[in-house]
Parts: sequence; C-alpha cells; structure tokens
Amino acid sequence: MAKHPKTFDDILSLWASPKELSLALDVPYVTAQQMKRRKSVGIDHWPRLIELAGERGMKITADDLLKMKVAA
Repeated sequence: MAKHPKTFDDILSLWASPKELSLALDVPYVTAQQMKRRKSVGIDHWPRLIELAGERGMKITADDLLKMKVAA
C-alpha cells in the first residue's frame, strides 16, 4: 500500500537532500533548498512532484496538495 502524506514535509522527505530534490524536479539547487526550508512546494512544480512521489510509492493528488497548502 502506498504511503499517504499529511504535509509537504512528508513528501519532501522522499529526497534526502536539496541536491537530490533539485535534480529530481529539474530546478536550481537554491530553489530546492527553499522548498525544503519552507516545507512547501510552489504550484508550478506540483504535476512533477505528484509523478515523482508516485514513483517512490507515495500516492498524492493535486487536491491533496491543495489541502496541505490551505492547512499551512
């Protein structure tokens, strides 16, 4: 069964470092650092984040991410 995250931090923990996240999302390193530090991901990156998380066994949807964003 796939893990279901409650927060962006749960999702971001799939990548051990900002460098790994940067490479996975194809964003500058500093952008990945900010995502990890803020424990948030900009909406422009959600489609790729959903895809990558699924590849790592974590099922999420845009609705899930929206709920996380609103809760934060």
